[in-house]
Amino acid sequence: MQFDASLIDSNLTETKSKLDAATLNLSEAKKEFERAEELYDRTVLSEHDLQKAKIDYANAKADYASIKNLLVHRQWDKKYSQLHAPFAGKVLKLFSYSGQYVNNTISAQTLMSLEKSE
Repeated sequence: MQFDASLIDSNLTETKSKLDAATLNLSEAKKEFERAEELYDRTVLSEHDLQKAKIDYANAKADYASIKNLLVHRQWDKKYSQLHAPFAGKVLKLFSYSGQYVNNTISAQTLMSLEKSE
C-alpha cells in the first residue's frame, strides 16, 4: 500500500531549498561575524556592532539547525509513506478508502485483510 506522496515530495523539496538558503545565510553570517571581530580588535567597530554580528550569526546557526532537523523529519515522512507486508500475499478486503483519515490513537483500526501466499 502506498500513500499519495505528492505533498510529501513537495514538502521535502521545499525543505531542501530552505536548507540551501540557510547554508548560504550561515556562511555569510559567519564571515560577517569574523569581520566584525577583526574590526573590533582594531578598535574600528563598536561593541554594539560586534554584538549585533554575534547575534546574527547565532540566529543563522539556529535557523540552519532547525531546517536541517525539519529535513530529517521530511525524509522520515517520505521513507514511511509506503506500507510493506513482511510476507507475500494478496489483499482480501479493504476497510479504508483513498483519502480517508485514520486515527489510531484510541484503538488500532484494521486497514485491510491479507491472505498469506504459500
